[in-house]
Amino acid sequence: MCIINMLETCAEFVKENMPHVKKIGYLATLGTYTSRLYHEYFTEADGFDLMEPEHQGKNHISDAIYSPDFGIKAYTNPVQARARSILFYEGSRLIDRGAEALILGCTELVLAITPSDFPVPVIDPSVITARELIRRVDATKLATLTINHKVEKE
Repeated sequence: MCIINMLETCAEFVKENMPHVKKIGYLATLGTYTSRLYHEYFTEADGFDLMEPEHQGKNHISDAIYSPDFGIKAYTNPVQARARSILFYEGSRLIDRGAEALILGCTELVLAITPSDFPVPVIDPSVITARELIRRVDATKLATLTINHKVEKE
């Protein structure tokens, strides 16, 4: 049996396929920010500058995910405009601060954000992990990955 670590796989993908990307913003839950899990894999030693939203932004993202009135967990189809607006705003703020890519650090975020929503690459760790699983089983089945309309190296 083989265990694949989603965050390690994502960090390796970025290192290998997006070497120009060093400043990475990420959108996640409060628990993910508190645990600093992403910081274990996107390290300064590897040249990464992992950027988080400001304190209030983190709370807004949490609301966009968990709010019973408009959060993604409560309203998945369609995702409420208020949740999308919050995520777009906080992602844009990270880009304004210099983020060269955004990581969707919560599995629900892909329901609200598409790669074309931002002018920088939007990275979904779940997709990167699924691609690694396919590669390990039968690499000939692996489709080309497009991130923000740019084809990334296989």
